[in-house]
Amino acid sequence: MERMLPMSVLAILSLAMIGCASSEARGDDNSDDGGVDGGADGDTDGDTDSDTDGDTDSDTDGDTDGDTDGDTDGDTDTGTGTDTLCAGKDDFTPCEIVTTPDLSYDICIKGACRSPGCGDVTCNPPGPHFPLPDTNVRNCYDGSAQIACPGDPEDDTDCAQTAFCGQDAQYGWDVDHAGSERFTRDTAVAKEPVVIDNVKGLEWQGCVVGQTGGTRDGTATSADCSTALSTCDGLDWGGHDDWRLPDRYELESILDSSLLSPTIDADAFPATPGEKFWTSSAYATDVTMAWCMDFYQGLATRGLRAGYGGVNFLVRCVRVAPTPRPARWSRTEPVAGEPVVLDNTTGLTWQGCAFGQTGADCSGSASEVPWQDALHACQDLSWGGNTDWRLPDFRELASIVDDHLNLPAIDWEAFPNAFGAIFWSSTTSALLPNRAYVVDFSDGRDNISDKGAISSPVRCVRSGS
Repeated sequence: MERMLPMSVLAILSLAMIGCASSEARGDDNSDDGGVDGGADGDTDGDTDSDTDGDTDSDTDGDTDGDTDGDTDGDTDTGTGTDTLCAGKDDFTPCEIVTTPDLSYDICIKGACRSPGCGDVTCNPPGPHFPLPDTNVRNCYDGSAQIACPGDPEDDTDCAQTAFCGQDAQYGWDVDHAGSERFTRDTAVAKEPVVIDNVKGLEWQGCVVGQTGGTRDGTATSADCSTALSTCDGLDWGGHDDWRLPDRYELESILDSSLLSPTIDADAFPATPGEKFWTSSAYATDVTMAWCMDFYQGLATRGLRAGYGGVNFLVRCVRVAPTPRPARWSRTEPVAGEPVVLDNTTGLTWQGCAFGQTGADCSGSASEVPWQDALHACQDLSWGGNTDWRLPDFRELASIVDDHLNLPAIDWEAFPNAFGAIFWSSTTSALLPNRAYVVDFSDGRDNISDKGAISSPVRCVRSGS
């Protein structure tokens, strides 16, 4: 049976979602949505505000300019005549298509050849293409302050019965590895360092665009998103010329949630300003904006594109072609009424329904609870024949955002009856330990919320299939 979508969703999906490559103004409304949540509210003034009121607004700015093809700025529409290039091929398979301006990084996305950053939301990569890194949060917290890590996370019963057990620092790569093992800094080419991510395999420009050398030589150069895209596409650095502007998932992966301003490893990436950096990913809710990462607090936010009163942010380029990936999600129901979703890219298994919902179609209402109760809910969960569930860390939770969608910004087939709400992660804010990171699945933005004053829904995760 064909699935019918709500009319409000269909209306929003009909909008043109234009990314960085285009630059012609059209006179659309480019006002902000009025959010005041401090860096994750879509502020468009280019500053590095640090307001951390942790509100949970989910305004999704339903811009209704009526454009339906996303191609009003002279760029080549990559949705025309490209499907045959990628028919039957996995996502991230290299392909070649000519666009205006032409980009050297073209990949298969959902059966069509696309250039990430081309000027359309359909050119956003379909998710991460690499193993998820950890957050580098190595301390535990209660509702307001740092504490000794409580309970035994290897003992499901003990952890479920111990207050605040099951948080970020007690799971993941960080438990068994020193922070110094994550990155290797290659300085073989003088003043052009390259940083190798030993977990993901990506390689990063070791300096912000505009700087060279091992320290702050030169001045970090800010640019509009179109210039950021072309700068990386034409970069020759560290003996390589295949650089590109990172997508949202790639840039988000090097955030260090244990730090503040900048939220990035200072040994691997010295002299990084705690400011906003462009990604190549278009913002699926508002035609005037593209995704960026705020390295003051470590949050995904957004900025106005060139042509809409566009702002200038900083730039760091990435290289190494992704490995082609097959269909990402496998949804099964090992126990009647308790579906699970395997992420074939990351290897994580997700609760197929939000906590409180059940059944193949995830009927019922999701439970909304404070942060401590969210930790307990996952530690105490028996679902799909397994009991080793936990509250996902911030990086894991953000990885299931689908940048092609909104209301909710998550795959609707893998996660039916999902809704655009703000979900808890197990990661505490380094700035304000009475708050934890959350992801707003109305549009995919990040924020921080008060652990005790705010109740939010929960989706649990476990490692392995």
